[in-house]
Amino acid sequence: MDPFKLLDPSYLFETTPGYTYAYQWPLLVFFILVFAASIKLSDYLKHRPKAKFEAPFFAGIPSAMRWFAALGILFNFFRDQNIPYIGMRVWLFLLFLSVPVYAAYVWRRYELKFEESVNKKTLAAVEDKYLPKHKKKKKKNKKARK
Repeated sequence: MDPFKLLDPSYLFETTPGYTYAYQWPLLVFFILVFAASIKLSDYLKHRPKAKFEAPFFAGIPSAMRWFAALGILFNFFRDQNIPYIGMRVWLFLLFLSVPVYAAYVWRRYELKFEESVNKKTLAAVEDKYLPKHKKKKKKNKKARK
């Protein structure tokens, strides 16, 4: 395949591109593997040493991978069924283009705000230690009231 075809709008926006293409089964297997990897990744992210601090940054990655896989399988199916406008090549192209954009967003957010969030949480834990505690209400005994 010529990679410069992806820059040609008539190639990307062809309304019914045809149901036979060489990458149908490899793409289907790839999307199924991404879905399976998202399950393993969620377990891995929960058991990291700094999992509590990293959760706001990396917790959305497994669900994003599941959405990516589900949309990929769906677009692959639409392409196989040769459905006009929904089976266009541009949807798969945009789907694969969204992965590095999302990865850059998550990594940039992690780089900018991770140290700040760790410092806030440790400082809050130290301050909470010295704050006054709420009094616990005593439960009245029902038998004693009668």
